[in-house]
Amino acid sequence: MVRPLRAGIIGLGRIGSRFDEDLKRNDIWSHAAAYARIPGLTLVAGADLDTAARAAFQARRGVSRVYAEYQEMLAKETLDVVSICLPTPLHAEAVLTSARARIRGIFCEKPLAGTIEDGYRIIEQCRRAGSVLAVNYTRRWDRNYLWPRQLLQQGFIGRLERMSGIYSGQLFNIGTHLIDAMLMYAGEVEWVTGERSGPSEAEDPTVAGLLRFRSGVLGTLLPMPERTDLVFETDLLGTEGRMRIVENGRRVELYRFRESSHYSGYRELVSIDMPNPLPGSERLVEAIQDLIRCLHNSGQPACSGEDALATLETAAALCRSAQNGGSRQTLMACIR
Repeated sequence: MVRPLRAGIIGLGRIGSRFDEDLKRNDIWSHAAAYARIPGLTLVAGADLDTAARAAFQARRGVSRVYAEYQEMLAKETLDVVSICLPTPLHAEAVLTSARARIRGIFCEKPLAGTIEDGYRIIEQCRRAGSVLAVNYTRRWDRNYLWPRQLLQQGFIGRLERMSGIYSGQLFNIGTHLIDAMLMYAGEVEWVTGERSGPSEAEDPTVAGLLRFRSGVLGTLLPMPERTDLVFETDLLGTEGRMRIVENGRRVELYRFRESSHYSGYRELVSIDMPNPLPGSERLVEAIQDLIRCLHNSGQPACSGEDALATLETAAALCRSAQNGGSRQTLMACIR
């Protein structure tokens, strides 16, 4: 008889456990709630330095074993999967420690690390330890982002030529979600230019950018300055049509070029009504299930450490450009 997989969470704040306290959030938003939805997996422990966070986690999740120090949790508990839900600068040490503890599956919050160097350290340590690393860029498991990728691969809008995105708030916290989605559609970035559009002293800056992909696609990244003005949209333009992912990812608009009825010799975009054929699902649950499938069957999760590192390198290049008057920053080709 196969025993249930055992999971632990490092960091019991909002994304770790407490986002679901917001009654307006109808979907699953926390790692703890996602684990509770997965058959064959049991959430057995959590760790957080904050006493109140540990108490709230115990009360809401019914998990008795909690720790102030995650190192103690990793030493005392037999865990198969661990979520890393700490502030970004603390990701590297937590992932490295988890890999050294031979945790088979590590699910790390985004961005991957506070520095590119730490990102490389994380990936190398997980490889050496045989740990499967997934990073929570949730659009990789969201049907309203996967369907456009499927249509793109089928040639629905022809050859992708232009792409733009709008995000609210800070580059690394929110903007990297958009960068990751753009990488999913267009592949690796060749060069970027960036410009700050928020306070220059901000630790996580607000940055606009121009991105040239190695596939030839030209992309733009536009920020809304206020995080509370929630806008997250992606627009893909091809030789035969257009796809727009709007309403914070809740709706997909499709268009095809047709001969214009107003101007001779021109084509215009016409809206196409097509139902999304992919089944609805909770993307955070899908992410963890994807990680578990990799544990059982090998393979890489939909958002691997290497995927997240490419996103981190792109965001860092945008920052360097913004700090240097919008100079072009070239990225190295990815070798995996």
